Amino acid sequence: MSHAIDFDGLHEKLFLLRHLSLGSEAYCRQEGIGSDADIGEGEADAYWGWLKALLGNYLIECAVKLRMIQEFCTASGFEEELVNFERSALEGLELGLIHEGDFALSVRETTNKIIHATRATIDFVPTVDTPAFRHWDGYYHLYGKKGTHNWHLSLAVYSWSKAVSAYLDELQFSELTLYMGQDWA
Repeated sequence: MSHAIDFDGLHEKLFLLRHLSLGSEAYCRQEGIGSDADIGEGEADAYWGWLKALLGNYLIECAVKLRMIQEFCTASGFEEELVNFERSALEGLELGLIHEGDFALSVRETTNKIIHATRATIDFVPTVDTPAFRHWDGYYHLYGKKGTHNWHLSLAVYSWSKAVSAYLDELQFSELTLYMGQDWA
């Protein structure tokens, strides 16, 4: 039997990931993060620490749960539906940028990269505002190795979270996950 997945909690994490992506610039502007006023105060370091931990934890949790959901649906004979739902969820979205490696970007492959990354970083970019400050650029940089080949993916957190939310909505609306976690299923 499969684990019972808290779909509301999963959607909550995906919402927060999107919010963090869109809110970083406004937050840093308001708080003066990475500005001249922040020099020596350590606010940028504290913000980086909170942000990286939240992003990493939420991405890992969402990726693992999504893989479990995909495995349940595949074992239930819904492979074709998964492909169609992914195609629909990705419409107009770019999951990220491949800097190194040979792989296609898909929901499943991005979850693999999140789960198997051996290194993850976030970057801050300067604004043209006066006074200038720095904010997170919205990408979560994942690095790893498959066999002897290195890979590097800049995951577009907003787009990924939006696509995964739409994908989950399709799965739930179609009732493909209705019996997930049931002991008799």
